[in-house]
Amino acid sequence: MSMDNAPLLDHIEREPDREIHLNKPEANEEQDFCGNDVSTTKYSLLSFVPKNLWEQFQRVANLYFLLISLVQIFSNASPTGKYNTFLTLVVVLMVSGGKEAYEDWKRHKADVAHNQRSIQVLRRTTWLDCEWSDVVVGDIIKVFEKNEIPADTVILSSSLGDGKCYIETANLDGEANLKIRQANSNTMALQDDAAKLGAIAGRVQCSPPSMSMLSFEGRWLLDGQTESLGLENLAMRGCRLRNTKWITGVVVYSGHESKILLNSTPTRFKQSSLEKVANTLIIVVFLFELVLCIFAALSAGIWHSSYVGTGEHTAWYLENEQSPSGFAAEAFLSFFILVSNLIPISLYVTMEVMKICLSWFIEQDIDMYSALGDETATARTTNLSEELGQVGYIFSDKTGTLTSNEMQFRKCSIAGAVFTDDAVPYGTGLTEADEEGTTKQPFECALLSEALANNADGNEALFLRILALCHTVIPEPDPDNADKLVYQGSSPDDVALVEAAAAVGVVFKEANSEGMTIQLGEETVFYNY
Repeated sequence: MSMDNAPLLDHIEREPDREIHLNKPEANEEQDFCGNDVSTTKYSLLSFVPKNLWEQFQRVANLYFLLISLVQIFSNASPTGKYNTFLTLVVVLMVSGGKEAYEDWKRHKADVAHNQRSIQVLRRTTWLDCEWSDVVVGDIIKVFEKNEIPADTVILSSSLGDGKCYIETANLDGEANLKIRQANSNTMALQDDAAKLGAIAGRVQCSPPSMSMLSFEGRWLLDGQTESLGLENLAMRGCRLRNTKWITGVVVYSGHESKILLNSTPTRFKQSSLEKVANTLIIVVFLFELVLCIFAALSAGIWHSSYVGTGEHTAWYLENEQSPSGFAAEAFLSFFILVSNLIPISLYVTMEVMKICLSWFIEQDIDMYSALGDETATARTTNLSEELGQVGYIFSDKTGTLTSNEMQFRKCSIAGAVFTDDAVPYGTGLTEADEEGTTKQPFECALLSEALANNADGNEALFLRILALCHTVIPEPDPDNADKLVYQGSSPDDVALVEAAAAVGVVFKEANSEGMTIQLGEETVFYNY
């Protein structure tokens, strides 16, 4: 072996950076893993005042009024009260700071509600209901269908016989189609038996926390056997379990070490286009004020040199002993304070109040109410409310981003013959019920059913058999009707095609490691892989 390959060999043979012991919490506590409670707030009680002031003085107007306040307080040239602008500026900062504090308090409330979600955790040999914040690395958890996964978890078993499960990753990558994840082969048969899972004495060795959503490396050590782990074995925090009654798994990354939170960016101070335009205009007005003040100061200096002092035609009664340059400088400050009202200090107060009103109107908009989830639109920040009125184009990458992504089989063409759903006349669009999105209508076509019955070996039968066989769908008994099957799959397209074939008469019954079974009328046919 050459020395050139030694670094590569060391990389392959080195031990993983994280080792997690199952059912040995004391061993995991020694490694001081991150907790599972999360916080998305911008401020704390100690950092609120300095951090908020730093953000507010990024606005040009606040810096401008601070400059005016300092001139009024520390010079004798102010023709107005010393603290007029300063007190008004304090009110402006308090209004803006109060709005930011209220929004951050809402984030805190959302974090508390998020951390207090319920999850079943295995404690010794019993499933107990715990909060998400109580979950730690090494815990064995049980997640039920339609629930979110509380931490990055290596799957141990699932309700499906082959150990597979389906997860929705819309919170991570925005994709609505389901992903398939696989349980560990060594623990697949344990199902959700608390006694057996509580007796596991294995270890999970994996790579340290990483931002990459597309990579995970590890291995499973149990009873002297080693099995590699990959991304197909990992269910990440934020994913939602779908089409699977339950899964069990061991937590490997929790809290801010989970992939979704490693990829999240801290809440930052945002400025809308309106504020940026206002900042630019304030700079222009400020420059105009400087030109006016310079002209007025020069005029005052020339007048002072001509009429103030000693002499026959001087204004001796003013008793002004200043030099012309000193008088001009004082006049500059006086005029600067006088013309400062060209930029109204109430500008940003008005803008903040209007933003709060806009967010209230958004939350009360009945057109943005969702009856499905019984929820209205939520304005999580008021800084960018007016940006919505400037949207001219919306770019969408694919179907499902802006739609419910429910596929419905309506028409097909077989050997030149077009077969259409009886509920949708040929050449028309969807039904009124479909347009309203109320229910998913089953496919019905009397002509296709008749063609299948008249010729069991014709093109129509072959087409429907292809629909019933070429897919990744799993049939499950309907909990409301034992004689009916419910199809679950990672792709809504596959489910729609299989359901259409079943509605016409070619029913997909089951699949195993050897092949698939379909039913054609009264006949049951088995197809080998």
